[in-house]
Amino acid sequence: PGGYLLLWPLFLAGMLRTTRRAQRAWITSEIRHIGTTMGIHLAISMARVLVEHNKSFSDAEVWFIGQFYP
Repeated sequence: PGGYLLLWPLFLAGMLRTTRRAQRAWITSEIRHIGTTMGIHLAISMARVLVEHNKSFSDAEVWFIGQFYP
């Protein structure tokens, strides 16, 4: 049950636009690992969505007056 309970928090952390690309890559690999070792097909499709949704504001951070502009 531990792997299943980790899926949604990892997925949501990976979907945040402020998550760095290196962290998103690690999250994606962990979700894919959980999916392949536990046989959870939902995890494999979650990893595929994270690969396709590869946009991050934190790659080129520009802070101006306390707001985050890409």
